[in-house]
Amino acid sequence: TGNSGRYYFAEKILLSRNTVDVARLLLTDLTLPNRVAFTQLEPFALSAGRVIGARENWNHIRLDVETDGPSLLVIAVTPHKYWSATVDGRPARLHRANVGFQALVLEGGEHAIDLRYRNPLVIRSAFLSGAGLLLIIVIPFAGLFRSRGSQQPSPH
Repeated sequence: TGNSGRYYFAEKILLSRNTVDVARLLLTDLTLPNRVAFTQLEPFALSAGRVIGARENWNHIRLDVETDGPSLLVIAVTPHKYWSATVDGRPARLHRANVGFQALVLEGGEHAIDLRYRNPLVIRSAFLSGAGLLLIIVIPFAGLFRSRGSQQPSPH
């Protein structure tokens, strides 16, 4: 459907339950707008929206947006169970869009959107890696101090 950017407001929603539906829709309707969203959401009348600001790092996206009414913000980020979203500080449901993207349904107005990726395995793995690194550093020194202590002359 063309490159509509990393974040965009859909102009049209097409109900699609799986990749076969998406492929069928793409092949049968050659007049689709660039900003179409293939989702499992029931289509609704969409209002225009604008992304005012975006800040990203490896596990957090902050978007400031403004919408004229009910809208669907499509986010070109792969869906995963460890992504969560808030809109204006309240939890929001992420929907799958365009097979490999995510989307948020928004009401009209200005909104602060936060998307966070929190995988508990990353934190555990970092802790274990840090503990292993500490052992690699400490064990050689512990052996050095032990061997120096055993070389002291006896008082006899």
